[in-house]
Amino acid sequence: MDTDLTTDLKEVAPEAAGPNLLEILSVIWLKRQQIAKIAFITAVIAAGVSLIIPESYEATATVMPQFSQGEISGLSALSNLSSLAGLPGSEVPLSELYPSIMLSRSVLREVLYHKYTTTEHPRPADLVEWFNIEADTPELTFEKAIANLSSLLTVDLDRKTQIIMVSIRTGDPDLSAQVVQRAIDATDEFVRTKQNNYASEQRKWIDARLVEVKDDLRRSEDALKRFQQQNRAMANSPDLQMEQMRLQRDVTINSSLYVELRQQYELVRIDEIKNIPIMNTLDPPKPPALRIWPRRTLITIGAFLLAIMGACGFVYVDIRYGKSVRAVVRVFDVTPELEAIRSFVRRIFSRRRSGRSSDRGDA
Repeated sequence: MDTDLTTDLKEVAPEAAGPNLLEILSVIWLKRQQIAKIAFITAVIAAGVSLIIPESYEATATVMPQFSQGEISGLSALSNLSSLAGLPGSEVPLSELYPSIMLSRSVLREVLYHKYTTTEHPRPADLVEWFNIEADTPELTFEKAIANLSSLLTVDLDRKTQIIMVSIRTGDPDLSAQVVQRAIDATDEFVRTKQNNYASEQRKWIDARLVEVKDDLRRSEDALKRFQQQNRAMANSPDLQMEQMRLQRDVTINSSLYVELRQQYELVRIDEIKNIPIMNTLDPPKPPALRIWPRRTLITIGAFLLAIMGACGFVYVDIRYGKSVRAVVRVFDVTPELEAIRSFVRRIFSRRRSGRSSDRGDA
């Protein structure tokens, strides 16, 4: 017994010199029909699975935002929009903030709850209904919908050209185009609203300041007027001349402040009512004619080739290690033990059945 076991274990070790390439190719050629059948069946299964996979359509748009401080205006400038993202305006270009703004929860909320209609689904529905999202509470539903939309919506910025590319994948080509357009419009509305609100706050502050400066100017002018009326002969009095110069300086300063604030007030009023689009669309989103996924031809061909490679690999493993594997199976063969256990169980059950039969006969 020990000699047989030792002999079998020696057979487990693979031969030092493996099969050569010609031998492997010969075996593969002999089994070409089986390999072709396996590859064909695998390709058919992959093609069937690709028919079940939901289709995806990707719509893309390119936009160029107005990132020049002069184009946006001085009072709703870089620092204003940078503060929306919590970043210093002097360190971050304005164009780099737009992707973050577009993916913010405030903008995505507008995209999420907008009503969309398509050719296949004429009934207006928001993205929560499109995504079939259900949760115990409205807050949880919103969180799940936002996470789903964020994973589908892609916003990329080309730092050289400052052009932003927006894309999304959904199961409906019309829906993909509409969602991309809504994301652009919502971002544009968000930025313009923040700018207009900022300009409105600036106008209120300047308006209040104008009242104060106007009162200061009036008081300084009245003081200069009274001084000149009370002191008509000042040629021989250096003190009076010095006092007149001081009063004149107060009038000049208050007058300059009033003129500057008045100019700024008019500029802010223009910014407050300005409604110029911020997002300039270069390539508007269009419903894609072709699906982007699944690529059924690619999946089928790939599965066919992988099946051929796997079958050839199995042939090589069988040639190289098949003898060793079979030897291991012989060494650790537990079939006799399993048969003995099976026979023991059968005897136990047969004894129980015979005992029940004898009890019934006695009764």
